[in-house]
Amino acid sequence: MSGAAAKKPSSPQANTLSTELLDRLLSFLSPQSVSQSDCSDAWAALEPAMGPILEDFYARLVQDPDLARIFSGYEDKSKDIAARQVKHWHGLMTQKPGIDFQGRSIRIAEAHVRIGLPSHWYIAAYGRVLAGAIPALFAKYRLNPKKAERVVAALISRAFLDICAAQEGYENGIRIRVEEDNRRDTNLASLRSVADTIVSINDLSLNMALLQSSTDEATSNSQSISAAAEELLTSVQQIAENSDGAAERARSTNASVHESIGAMDSVASSIADIARTAEESAQSLKELNEASEQISDFLSVIETISDQTNLLALNATIEAARAGEAGRGFAVVASEVKSLATQAAKATEDISDRIAALKSGMSVIEQALEGSRSAVQSGQSTIEGANSLIRSVGDQVSDVTGRMEEISAILKQQESTTAEISTNITGVADRAGDNRTRLNQMVESLKGSNDAFLGNAQSWFVADSHRSLVQMAKIDHVVFKKKIVDTVSGHIEGRAVDVPDHHNCRLGKWYDSLNVPAIRNHTAYKSLVEPHKRVHAAGRSALEALEAGDRRNAYARLVDLEDASKEVLALLDALAEAFDGELKSADSRYVSRRPVSQVQAQSRSDKSQGLIHIENVSEGGLGIAGADAGAVGDVIQVEHNGQTVLGEIAWKKDGKAGIRLLKGRLDV
Repeated sequence: MSGAAAKKPSSPQANTLSTELLDRLLSFLSPQSVSQSDCSDAWAALEPAMGPILEDFYARLVQDPDLARIFSGYEDKSKDIAARQVKHWHGLMTQKPGIDFQGRSIRIAEAHVRIGLPSHWYIAAYGRVLAGAIPALFAKYRLNPKKAERVVAALISRAFLDICAAQEGYENGIRIRVEEDNRRDTNLASLRSVADTIVSINDLSLNMALLQSSTDEATSNSQSISAAAEELLTSVQQIAENSDGAAERARSTNASVHESIGAMDSVASSIADIARTAEESAQSLKELNEASEQISDFLSVIETISDQTNLLALNATIEAARAGEAGRGFAVVASEVKSLATQAAKATEDISDRIAALKSGMSVIEQALEGSRSAVQSGQSTIEGANSLIRSVGDQVSDVTGRMEEISAILKQQESTTAEISTNITGVADRAGDNRTRLNQMVESLKGSNDAFLGNAQSWFVADSHRSLVQMAKIDHVVFKKKIVDTVSGHIEGRAVDVPDHHNCRLGKWYDSLNVPAIRNHTAYKSLVEPHKRVHAAGRSALEALEAGDRRNAYARLVDLEDASKEVLALLDALAEAFDGELKSADSRYVSRRPVSQVQAQSRSDKSQGLIHIENVSEGGLGIAGADAGAVGDVIQVEHNGQTVLGEIAWKKDGKAGIRLLKGRLDV
């Protein structure tokens, strides 16, 4: 079993077995008849048989599930391991036990401890090799029983001396392993605490950047508003002066409007008088027209009488002519009557002509009166509308006058208010500048804290531990985001071209190179690539927008960065939790840690007692669940099934804890 491969060379350990004690042990183990030459002869007989013996040993080894698991991954190194075993056996049998002998035994034992081989399997494996070696010796010296007894005694004495020395190596190895586990548990707990702290305090970074952007904008706006307020004050003063003048003119206009209303009332009254006069004239003309019609009727009668008189005079003349001398006088009378009838007819005709002319004139007058009546009616409507409009304007002017007087009074008050606003805005701009200075100080303080935390984290980081890398990836992620935010905020300088893609950061390299199926098949691992890709893309886009002078877009990309960042951190936390649970065996640091099925135990301390659940067991510690176990650094006593151990709480998170055993072991 010697020479089993170790992942890294062990550091030399102090010899607690002195050479004098080795001599005493060898003397106790070896019969007096056994000499150094017997040991050399034993090796001469064994060397040719070691190949088949070890071949059988490794074939048997993989048949046991515990041994097969422990040596998993070393299959392609079996020949090299076998060669080192042969070399160890050669020194064991041909060299006098001393410091080198003890050093080899201890280093081999520590190597077995590192790969997780328990001591009982180490002794059993040694016995398996001896079970093959003893028959080989008897076969070699079957014809010389005495020699066979001596070489077998030499083999057994040297083998058990190797086991005694290896026991010291196992103790040292276990002690180192326990110390290493505790150190790594403590470092991981510290790294986890630092990662959580960095994530927590840097949650403020984006909000601080956005606040700074808002503060800068507020400062600029406040200065602009202050200048605008000064201009506003001047404008208010000018408006107040103009308003006073406008109010005075409005009062004057109001008086003029009221005078116009009185004048329009007089015009309306005059138009009404004209309308009444025109109506009376029209009525008189109508009566005159009716009288002329009556005269025309009378003239018709006179004309008829004249015609009849004329006819009678003609008849009288004719009769007078018939009467002769006797009718001469009557003829004279008839002639006079005819003359009068003719004159009457002429007078009637002349009167008719005059009446016709009078009618014609009255018709023209009537038409003129009708036009005047329409004009007067239109004028009345227009005057009434104008009068109504002027009254409405008068009311509005009165209202405007009142409002202008109110505005004038308000503007006088506004002058002092605007002056106060201008002073306050100037103060706001000054305070905004002070706030930016304080934000810059906070950013510098946060950067200092991050640098200090990062330095501690680097000292606690273990590169070959997936659990440790997940915590470090969280820190790297936050630092990356912080650099992008600080660049956009103007606190540091950076270029978009220098932003790596998601394959070339620590997390990306781990993600791409990981070849552990259990981890690669985990949901959190498979979900990590897309948000991680978006984080780097958003960071690069933010700096590209900044370089293009589009600061608003740069801050918008920071919000995208923050959203993707939250997803990445949540998935890394999920992976970290998985490494504490279902992926425990996938982390190299848990090779020797054996999971158990929620074994219930009693926890006691000077402060409290309660139930805990043991989840895993290692050579030097316990993994438990139970929030009442105590705080980190507390010493507790764990009791289970009649067994009692004493331990110290090395780390604690989310109701789980790691116990570093100080005394005793639990068989669970």
